[in-house]
Amino acid sequence: MSDPSAGGSKNGSSGAGGRQSPAVALRVRLDGRREGRDRIYLFAQIQRVLEINELRIAALYDALAQVAPSPVVELNRAVAVSMAFGPAAGLELVDALTDEPSLEGYHLLPSVRGDLLTRLGRFDEARRELERAASLTRNERERTLLLERARGVAEPVELRTDLA
Repeated sequence: MSDPSAGGSKNGSSGAGGRQSPAVALRVRLDGRREGRDRIYLFAQIQRVLEINELRIAALYDALAQVAPSPVVELNRAVAVSMAFGPAAGLELVDALTDEPSLEGYHLLPSVRGDLLTRLGRFDEARRELERAASLTRNERERTLLLERARGVAEPVELRTDLA
């Protein structure tokens, strides 16, 4: 399939080196017409872009915290850090905000904390935080959503060893 706007050859390669341009690679349909290795390559490239974006977002929140520091910016920064570096890193930042007076009644603090605890497998704590977030919001739809999330927090699966 030829795409003159991509600047590649008829087979979609970029010419020099024979690699597909990112624009052409992203248009590849994953319906079985390409070899499995092409699909794996495309998936790896998409994952790489997502990881880079998460790191950039975390870096942007670091910069924002320097020029416009606030507890809400720090909470958003914690979410970005959790996406880039994992839930434990984000939870560490969130926990540092739990005694912040200006966030005392802010429902998003326990909501974010509940999400991070869920990702860490700390289900009882996560459920309590999501229920607390629900009790703090004044928006009925948001309250319902938070309570649904609290009920939906997975229980750890225990392996049965007594089966023969």
